[in-house]
Amino acid sequence: MEVLDSKTFGDFIVKLYADTDCYSPLESCDEVCKLYQYGRNEYRSAISTGRTESDHLQYLATDVHQDFPDDEKLESHREAIVKKHFARSQIPTHDRTWLEIVVNVKEWTKEGSTLSAQQYVDSVAKTYRQWLEGECVGFVTGDKDGNEIDSCWGFYSSEDAFQAAQENFPTRNDQYYFDLYENL
Repeated sequence: MEVLDSKTFGDFIVKLYADTDCYSPLESCDEVCKLYQYGRNEYRSAISTGRTESDHLQYLATDVHQDFPDDEKLESHREAIVKKHFARSQIPTHDRTWLEIVVNVKEWTKEGSTLSAQQYVDSVAKTYRQWLEGECVGFVTGDKDGNEIDSCWGFYSSEDAFQAAQENFPTRNDQYYFDLYENL
């Protein structure tokens, strides 16, 4: 494997490698996210189930207010309902489609996160884009003699991997790491 990047932390060297087995970040958001896929050529004009964008907004508005009328005159009201009750973000995919991630704001607040529903949806979208573009990495920590100490995989950016390495693999003077290193 080719080393993508490396940094030295104390007496140890952290090397980054491409992670080809990284799982999709959408696998971990299935509990709170709903996913809709649109044809790219009809960008947001029709979703894969054959609904138009208006039908999709009607579906989401009806999810909040079951008695919401299907009336073209209420389209702006429908959009306001959807904007108030759902956080949404779109991602272009490799197969010429758009993926929309939707989170119900009320259900999200029950999760007790410090992020807002929109911040969460945007972070999932950003991570999914990184995954699509193959930015997944793992790191291997070794000493200056080339001995492998430990490794960790499944990061969606180099910055996240180096930050985790720095937090989890402190300098040789730290008693925790010294004990781990001596017991190899």
